[in-house]
Amino acid sequence: MSSDKGEKPPHPASEAANEGVHPEPPKGEAHSERKPKVVMRPKLLRAARRADYQQLKDLLQIRDERRDAPTTTQDIVLNVDTEGADDPRSILEGTTFQGDSALHVVATSGDGDNFKDCATLIYGKARHLLKATNNDGDTPFHCAARVGNGNMVTHLLTLATARDGGYQQQEVEELLRTENLRHETVLHEAVRLANKHMIDELMMVDPKLARHPSNGASPLYLAVRLVEDIKVAEKLHENDRDLSCLGPKGQNIVHAAVLQNIDVCSFRLNKVLGWNMDLVREGDQYGRTPLHFAAPIDHVHISNSRKLLIFIFRKYIVRCFKFLGWSLPIRETNGDNNKDRLTAILMDADESLAYQPDNNGSFPIHIAASEDSLDAVKIFLTKNPDCVNLRNAQGRTFLHVAVEEESYEIILHVCWSKRLAARIVNMQDNDGNTALHLAVAAGDLDAVLHLLMNPKVEINCLNYEGLTPLDISLRREPQGLRHELNKQNWIRQSLYIAAYGKVPCAHPRFDNCKQKVCFCKRITENGNSGSKDDRENAHEQKDSKTITESTQVMGICSTLIATVAFAAAFTLPGGYRADDHPNGGTPTFIGSYAFMAFVFSITSAFIFSLLATFSLVYSGMAKVDYEIRLQQLNSANGLVWRSIRCLLAAFALGLYVVLDPVSHWTALIVCVMCSIGLLYGHVEVVTQIKLAMFLHVRIGFKIWWILRSKIIGQFLRPFWPFIIIFGLPAYLKWRHQH
Repeated sequence: MSSDKGEKPPHPASEAANEGVHPEPPKGEAHSERKPKVVMRPKLLRAARRADYQQLKDLLQIRDERRDAPTTTQDIVLNVDTEGADDPRSILEGTTFQGDSALHVVATSGDGDNFKDCATLIYGKARHLLKATNNDGDTPFHCAARVGNGNMVTHLLTLATARDGGYQQQEVEELLRTENLRHETVLHEAVRLANKHMIDELMMVDPKLARHPSNGASPLYLAVRLVEDIKVAEKLHENDRDLSCLGPKGQNIVHAAVLQNIDVCSFRLNKVLGWNMDLVREGDQYGRTPLHFAAPIDHVHISNSRKLLIFIFRKYIVRCFKFLGWSLPIRETNGDNNKDRLTAILMDADESLAYQPDNNGSFPIHIAASEDSLDAVKIFLTKNPDCVNLRNAQGRTFLHVAVEEESYEIILHVCWSKRLAARIVNMQDNDGNTALHLAVAAGDLDAVLHLLMNPKVEINCLNYEGLTPLDISLRREPQGLRHELNKQNWIRQSLYIAAYGKVPCAHPRFDNCKQKVCFCKRITENGNSGSKDDRENAHEQKDSKTITESTQVMGICSTLIATVAFAAAFTLPGGYRADDHPNGGTPTFIGSYAFMAFVFSITSAFIFSLLATFSLVYSGMAKVDYEIRLQQLNSANGLVWRSIRCLLAAFALGLYVVLDPVSHWTALIVCVMCSIGLLYGHVEVVTQIKLAMFLHVRIGFKIWWILRSKIIGQFLRPFWPFIIIFGLPAYLKWRHQH
């Protein structure tokens, strides 16, 4: 989104930490590296820094005693390194490379009596230095106030207002109102430090100083925005009721109160609204009112894991307790319990603020939804239920925005509320897209599942291009090689189950060949140039490189597993019997069930890894047919995973064999830990269960029956080698006993 001037505004939430705190001078004007006309003498700089009054006096007297001496040209003076040489004007005309004069240096270095004496001495020799500015546009007043030298500021004011040698009142006011390159006066520096005494001194000399500058952040804005003590802002307001309330980028003091620390901004906001209620309706240069800033700030950021725990507790456990007739001491929160929220305070001041858009057409509820600020959204909907129908410039509701910004709390709240969901879940934007269309187009599986929870969500709704969410999912399907864990696969599956009550593979539309033809046909109708064969050849060439790279990675893995399994087969746990034994040279634990299982597991790992290596040899050959290479790569992928599981089982069994005779519990713990490790990699099962949990809300327990074969099959399929590893030793031992 961009403003009417083509400038993209920063998000309100991002300005809460840095808006107006550290204004930057215009580029190219501040901190310039230009060499000063006259470089300050080293001894003068040292004397000013250390407030060496005697040395400073000696330096200035040298110039006074030689006042009638003949002068030399400027070029000669600048290149002569003798302290007694003549200067073009005065020794005090020299500056540092930052443009600081001797008075700037003294004002910055301290405010003790010796520094004040040096300032008096310099001022007496060069009165104009009090008005001089450095490269940043700072006067000595700015420099002294910035470092908190309050006594120096008072002393400079005394020099400026002295009857003998001072300035006229108008000149003094112009001096104090001098703005640096940041458009700030000396009062801004005093406000930043919350120095009340310095503020009083400045306002006493110039009562209208707080009205400046006319453009930029006013002192009152800084006092509200930065200073924790609200009494500083109150003092400025009491001294001048007509002072400027403006801030940077067209903001005002109400914006500043909203952007303050969350712990104190509620009280501060009420105080500022009491000064000028009309400011609450004023927008900044992007048209954003204080309510646009308050909505995202009300959101308390918590981790995703904590959100999940809160969701499970509040939506499932509490409901179970209510179903059983039990009660829990939990207070439900809603808009009426948020009286201290910034959003509630501003809405109480003027409820019409919720209907005031910014320059991009976004209403405050859209900003709240983009930051997943559920409390703010509840306040809007409680005080103004019609806010649910507000649309931005793209015709999108706050639910559309929540889907775009992955604000799952907002989506969940809407889908759980039957009345709210009925009014908004199927609303279309300027392109005819519902929130479900946007979620599918973005590939956001979580947003899709949240939306599908509500039965009111129409799955077959057409946008203005005549596409349903299912069509968009097909169009978003990546061409060429893709993993089965691709999110669009899960999205397509969830949409199809919610629409037709069965898994996609049962419908011819999702047959692999027909799906590919349907997708290519749809692209062609959209004006994509080139024949279908050309496109397929281009994809095959690209996929061929992907297959080669995957083969190299998997080849390293399979080779390592084969090497470890081969070595383990000849270094059996427990060692071998001695030569004097009747069966000398045989394994010590031969005949043990655990040992036999170890032997079969290490054998399986070696065989699977070796077969995977053979498959990878074919998949890595570029001259082999594309379909054969792809088939061999998929085969190798399954074999490598099986070999890894067999190797992990062998590791557990090997430790069990040697530990069980001396520490049975240690052996059991090792087996349990390795069993947990075997479950790693079951992403398909976890996602299927997640999909079933969300769709359970929509279609009930039927979803578990629909996905029963997928969940059980995907969980047990990787473990079929364990039937051989643990079943065959048991059978052999039983047969040996009988």
